[in-house]
Amino acid sequence: MKNKESIKTIICFGLALFSQILFLAGNQKMRQVEDKVWLTRFNSENEITAEMVRRLQRENERTDAPTAFAAWNEKKNEEVAVQELNKSTFTTAVAVTERADLIFPDSRTFDRAYPNTCIISEGLACSLFGSADVKNLHIVYNEQKYKIQDVIKGSRNLFLYYGNSESAHTFTEITAAGSPDKSQKMIKDQLEERLGVRLRCIDYSFPHFICGAAFLVYVLILCRSLYRHWKRRDKESINVILLLVLIAAGAVICTQLPGIPRDIVPTHFSDREFWSTLIEEQRNNLEFMFSKEKFYPEKAWFAGLFLAVSGLAASVLSWRKLSTRKALDISVSDYFKRKQREHE
Repeated sequence: MKNKESIKTIICFGLALFSQILFLAGNQKMRQVEDKVWLTRFNSENEITAEMVRRLQRENERTDAPTAFAAWNEKKNEEVAVQELNKSTFTTAVAVTERADLIFPDSRTFDRAYPNTCIISEGLACSLFGSADVKNLHIVYNEQKYKIQDVIKGSRNLFLYYGNSESAHTFTEITAAGSPDKSQKMIKDQLEERLGVRLRCIDYSFPHFICGAAFLVYVLILCRSLYRHWKRRDKESINVILLLVLIAAGAVICTQLPGIPRDIVPTHFSDREFWSTLIEEQRNNLEFMFSKEKFYPEKAWFAGLFLAVSGLAASVLSWRKLSTRKALDISVSDYFKRKQREHE
């Protein structure tokens, strides 16, 4: 029984640690301290000539604040080519390099794992192709071909793509910085105003709390096991479990202390309206998170969350079963001892 309990302790701790690694690997990709969005506008009121393009290219190579430019024109072989002359539309182009928790509710297919994809608005699709049914067609921009993954609602011309810093070097950088004083909702409002399109803010704080709470229960189980081995003076097991407790405590301290934005902290903790609204928002948030199509970091994140919760449930049930069995063994033993004394 002693060996079984030790093996069970190590297995459950390993499961907890593995779930944390998966969870943090995805979380690191999805939540950045500095969230960058590259925005530029193409103004059709002013003609851009070939000479202007060459001049802007030379200037952009020398400056830290480059000027954005492009010219949309005709449909050619299921592609829209970027022309240097006679720009025909007013378009906002957005290169998203790090944003992952602000997504478009009208689109569930924009996967950040594939940079050569884009989303365009209905207005731009109709302007360029004459129809909003343009999925799987391509747009060529800055000599790079982007596959249209989805079309979002909105008459405003909007072209969004995921690219690396090299492909976005000709854009004016607008940074929406996250800090303990700002929630993701505030950043969402800023970008909605700039983009003119509806966004959805995914809040990962509540699932983060769930995973942290699950890991904390593992630590408590280890502490309970440590106490029982200490009572039995089992020094070898004590050393192993103590090491696991220290590792677990260090992991909790290093990884499970997320900053809470001050603008979502209630002024009074007895504010029922605040808590009811928060619970409703988190419920809707979880439903949306599980229903949307997930990209690679999210899959690792959800796998870690699933392992953490599943391992927690398994360990609690296992220890409860073990305790019940021990109690039953003690009861049966006492019964037979009492019968033996009566017989004597």
